[in-house]
Amino acid sequence: MNFFVLALCFYLVTIPDLYYAFFLFVFLILFLWIRFHQKKLLFLFLSLFLLNSVSKLPPPALDLSKDFSVVTIKKGYALASNRSGTIVLYEPEKLHYQDQIRVHSSRAIESLGNFTLFSFEKHMASQRIYEQADDYTILAQKDSIKNRLYDHFKSKNDPFFMSALYGIHEKESMIANLGVPVLALLNMVRSTIKKRWNPRKAQWITLVLAVWYGSLFVLSSSLIRYILHTFGKLLFDDWKHQFSFFVIVYLLMIPYGSLDLCLVFPMLSILLYRTGNQVWQLWINTLLQAFYFRSIDFFQLLFFSFLRKIYGLLLIGKLLVPFSLHVELPSWQWKVYPNVLIFALFLFWLFHWCIGKKRHQIQLALIITVSLLFAPYISPFFHVFAINIGQGDCFLLVEPFNRSATMIDCGQNLYRDNIEEIVFPFLEDRGISKLDLLLLTHDDFDHSGGLESLQNKIEIEQIITDSSQKLPYPFMQNLLIDRVAEDENETSLITYIQYDGFRYLFMGDASANIEQQLMDQYTSIPCDVLKVGHHGSNTISSKRFIDWIVPKFSMISVGKDNRYHHPSPEVIANLNDVSSIILQTQDVGALHFMTWKNHLFLETDAGYYGYQYNGDT
Repeated sequence: MNFFVLALCFYLVTIPDLYYAFFLFVFLILFLWIRFHQKKLLFLFLSLFLLNSVSKLPPPALDLSKDFSVVTIKKGYALASNRSGTIVLYEPEKLHYQDQIRVHSSRAIESLGNFTLFSFEKHMASQRIYEQADDYTILAQKDSIKNRLYDHFKSKNDPFFMSALYGIHEKESMIANLGVPVLALLNMVRSTIKKRWNPRKAQWITLVLAVWYGSLFVLSSSLIRYILHTFGKLLFDDWKHQFSFFVIVYLLMIPYGSLDLCLVFPMLSILLYRTGNQVWQLWINTLLQAFYFRSIDFFQLLFFSFLRKIYGLLLIGKLLVPFSLHVELPSWQWKVYPNVLIFALFLFWLFHWCIGKKRHQIQLALIITVSLLFAPYISPFFHVFAINIGQGDCFLLVEPFNRSATMIDCGQNLYRDNIEEIVFPFLEDRGISKLDLLLLTHDDFDHSGGLESLQNKIEIEQIITDSSQKLPYPFMQNLLIDRVAEDENETSLITYIQYDGFRYLFMGDASANIEQQLMDQYTSIPCDVLKVGHHGSNTISSKRFIDWIVPKFSMISVGKDNRYHHPSPEVIANLNDVSSIILQTQDVGALHFMTWKNHLFLETDAGYYGYQYNGDT
C-alpha cells in the first residue's frame, strides 16, 4: 500500500474549507482508484478525510456554567478550555497555566476583515474558537513547576526567552515560528548522544526529552511535529513511511494545521533533500518567507543553516549565564507583495517538480521570482477597494500597472489608530509607497480624521478638499460644483469615476437635498457601483434618487452594531426595490472591485464573489 501517496492526498484535502474539500476529495478518490486499484487505500483515505472533517465542524455552544482551565498564553491574550470548548481571555499578564477560571459573560470574537491583513477572528476560527470572555474571575492559581518556571523567565523581561520557550513572540519571523532555538538544542543533544551510543538510542532519548520539555514549558505545534517525526523514525526505516506518519498524525491532531509553517517547511525540506533537489531549498525558503510574512529577511535566508546552530547555542548560553545577556541578530528585510496569481504559479511549479518533469523548471522558477519582485506593477486591472475601518470611510483606487493610486477619505477612530493599524499596512501589502491623490469629501472625523497620521506615514502628492479644485485624471470628475449646502455633510465631494466601461458614484455624507439637486442639474447619472452616502443613514438614498440611478452594486461602509443604527431599513428597502446587490463592510468585510475591458470582478473578505459584463450581472 502506498502510504506516501495517501499522506500527500490527505494533506491536499485538508487545505481548503469543507465545501471545497469535498470536491477535491471526490477528484482524489477517482485518482487513487484509477492509479492504484486498492480498496484498502481508498478506505483509509475516506476514514482520514471523515476524521478530519468531523473535527472541523463548529463546536457546540460553550457551557459557561463549567469552569475553564488556562491552556495557552500568548502575547495579548490567553486561551482557556473546558469540555464544551475553548474561549479567549484578555489581560494574560495575570494568568498562569492551568489557572481555574469562572467566565461570567462572553461574546463573539470580532475583528475587521481586510483581505491580507491579520484577522484575529479568522485566526481563532481556524482553531474552532469563536468566543471571548467579557468578564471572568480567577478562582484558583495552580502552583506547579511549570508555573514557577514561567514566572521565573517572565521576571527576566527577556523577549528571547519568552519567544524561544513559550512562543510569545514580539515579532513574527521564520526563526521564531519554526521554534528553531529549542529544536536546534534538541538536535544538538541528539548529535552528542549519537557519538556515545547508537542512533536509535539517541532518537529515544531525544523523544523523551522533547516530551518532558513540552510538559514543563509549552507543547507548541513545532514541537508536536518534531516529536511525531522522531517517533516516526523509530517506527519505520523507510523515509517515505516516516514522512507519511508525521504528516497524517499531525493533521489528525491539528485539523487546521495544513498550512502551519512548522509543517510546510519540514515537509518541503524533506522532499527536496530525499529527491536530490537541495538546490531549490534557498528558493523555497524565499517563497515561504514571502507568503507567510510578506517580507524577505535576507540575513535569515542566506544564513539559515548557520543560524539554527547559533540560536541553539544562544539558548544554552542564556540558560547557563546567570546575568542577563541581550543579543539581537541583524535583520535585512525587504517587503514583497505576493498575490493569488504568484501562489498559483508556485503550486504549478511544485506539481511539475513532484511528478519529476525536469523541463522548464528553471524557467518557471524565474517567472515566479520576477513576478514576486514586481507584483504591484504587473496587474492589468483597475482596482477599487473599500477598506474596512468600521464606522468610517476609506476607499482606494489603483490604476492598472500601479500607474496611480488615489484614496477617497481616511476616516479615524477614537479607540484605535486606523491609519497605523489598518490603512498603512493595507497600502504596504499592495506595494503602494505613494498616494498620487487624496480626496477628502468633508471635514468629519470618520472621513478625514486620519489625514495627519497618513501624511506622517506616506507621501501624498495632491490633496483635494473642495469640488472646485481640478482633478488630475480624465476618468474622474466632481459633480454638483455649484450647490446650496445647509450643513457640513452637504458640502461633501461627490465624485464620479468611469473606467473600463463601469461607473462609480461616491456620495460622501451628502443628504437627500443634494440628491435632489443632482437630479435637477443632470439628465442622468448611470451608475454600476454606488458608495451609499452617510453609511446608509435615512437622510440620504431616497427612493426617488435610487430609482433614478439604479446601481448594480451598493457599498455601505459601516461599523458593526454602531450606535447610529446604520444602515437604515428604509435605505435597504430602496436598494432592494431596484435589485441592487448590497455590500455592507460590517457583514462581508473589505470589498474589492477589479475591472478589465468591460469585465468586472468582485471579491469580499468574507469570501463572496461576483461578476458583471457590459451591465449584465
